[in-house]
Amino acid sequence: MDDADYTDASAECYFATSFDSDFVAVLDEVSIFLNDLDTSADRELIADLLVFQGSNDDFSTTEDLFTISTDLHNGWNTHIWASADGDMPSYNSYRFLGSGAGACRVSEVKVVGVVAIDNDDSSYACTPVMTVDSVEYNLEDVTYDETVTPSLGAISPRFGTVYGDTTVTLTGTGFGDGDTAYVWFDDRVCEVQSVSDTEIVCITDDKPYVADEPRVRINIPDKGDVATQGLLFRYVYYYSDPRTWNDNIPVEGESIVIPVGQHLLVDVDATEHINHITVLGSLIFAPDEDDDQHQRSMDANIIIVYGGYFEAGTEEFPYTSKLTITMHGKKGDPTLPIYGQKVIGVRYGTLEMHGVERTPTWTQMSASSSAGAT
Repeated sequence: MDDADYTDASAECYFATSFDSDFVAVLDEVSIFLNDLDTSADRELIADLLVFQGSNDDFSTTEDLFTISTDLHNGWNTHIWASADGDMPSYNSYRFLGSGAGACRVSEVKVVGVVAIDNDDSSYACTPVMTVDSVEYNLEDVTYDETVTPSLGAISPRFGTVYGDTTVTLTGTGFGDGDTAYVWFDDRVCEVQSVSDTEIVCITDDKPYVADEPRVRINIPDKGDVATQGLLFRYVYYYSDPRTWNDNIPVEGESIVIPVGQHLLVDVDATEHINHITVLGSLIFAPDEDDDQHQRSMDANIIIVYGGYFEAGTEEFPYTSKLTITMHGKKGDPTLPIYGQKVIGVRYGTLEMHGVERTPTWTQMSASSSAGAT
């Protein structure tokens, strides 16, 4: 958090940040890094005394969003809001407020979300300002109108081979019934086959290797670009395809580097025991959509996601079959600095692991259970 004010000695302390007027930050999650929590007394200095608050009037009034509980531990402690339920907080200012000396003993604070204009009307107009040599010039007004803005809702499939010829269906609204549309994935043309107001079908071109990031652009003539909602299509290299490895599929003990711009989809039932996997691009595990009992496995000593992307199911697209990733190591093996050995480490990257939701995930027994009891 920027502009943080931290006071550990007073009876009250806080970390605070605010955004420009007329803007709010819509949060997905908040994390704080805690250390030196070795005893219950250390935890009591923070538990139930440190509250996260939101405000739209510079903290004249506040709303308590959550309180740090007794479940806190050394390292990162994260509170996540369920985006699917639409209950993410939306405020101009946020702060952690501690109600006792030591309650703000926090090393680092991280918030994840988006900054947006504080307006949920279906239509909104603003005046762009261009600055040249410190002189500001007002441009013509720009109007956003939800009723005339095409919007993307889904891409299926989400992955396709780099060799092209993948049929992709894009669903959404406002595409125009029978009108022309243009689609690009990573600046490669996806040849449009059909267009309706809610669906576009296209066939992908090939994708020579480029050290870039996935991006989607859809243009509807006379309407402009479609709001893609952050949805992506990834050109992937299949693990099972010898062309991915120049006919040298990894064998036991070898190491793998997945460079920026390459997205490796593991489509084999089992890999060899890999020594070290460095993910600068993407490492993706896809389930068997037709068999929820299908089993995939990977064995490795170290997997480090360094600025890359690791996916074994997402919140929206959970892994629906079975996957076992086994990390190997023994005393005396080489270690990765900071992370150690037999580890999946993430540094400036993204790791997604989502399986089929289980409800409830746990329960507390009120009495002993005999063998065979239900």
